[in-house]
Amino acid sequence: MTVRSVCLILVFTIAGFSVIGQQTDYGFWSGGTIGYQHTKRLSFEVEGQGRFGQGFSRYNTGLVDVSGRYALNDYLKATVTYRFAHRLRYDDREDLRQRLNTDLQLRLKEGRMKYSFRLRYQAGRRNTDERNADLREALRFKAKAATKIARKTEGSIAGELFFSDRTGSYQWSDWRCKAMINRKLNKRSNLDFGYLIQREVNRRNPLLEHMLVVGYNYSFKRPKKKKDSSAQ
Repeated sequence: MTVRSVCLILVFTIAGFSVIGQQTDYGFWSGGTIGYQHTKRLSFEVEGQGRFGQGFSRYNTGLVDVSGRYALNDYLKATVTYRFAHRLRYDDREDLRQRLNTDLQLRLKEGRMKYSFRLRYQAGRRNTDERNADLREALRFKAKAATKIARKTEGSIAGELFFSDRTGSYQWSDWRCKAMINRKLNKRSNLDFGYLIQREVNRRNPLLEHMLVVGYNYSFKRPKKKKDSSAQ
């Protein structure tokens, strides 16, 4: 199956679910990431993001993620992330949230295609009325396919399932689809932009969200030690 075929299937799937959504919101996510490669296997990352909804007109959530990632081998990576988030509810009440993620990610490559599969456990303050899946306690399964589509440009599509702890047991609560383009600006930085759709399930009045996503990423490595020319 070609990348074009996969994209067409994704578009028609999204369109079908959009028709049956009972509540629909449109918004915008923007953010920036700074990454530091400490060693070949160990890296750190700080990401800040702002999220807006209700037709791009209202601030919803601001968050900061601090992550540490370790490559177990060439294919498997483990990540731990702490998140601090500020959220403005629809009734204008404010919430401060903290959350801890643990990820296990498998990466594979076949020809021009790159694939990744991620299992995430996220733990935060439990709230059965919380509608923001990114802040709930949950198990998440994500699959992603990416390929080079032009010089310095990569395209990707991803799907993710959320199983949230709402009533003391994990139930399927949300799904998410995302199509992104990554443009390399120089050796250390790149720009992401794309489209995300997310829908609640197993709710009486499910929320369907359409989001534009833009992000800037900058990374640097630990400087190599210079050899001492005066050494004997």
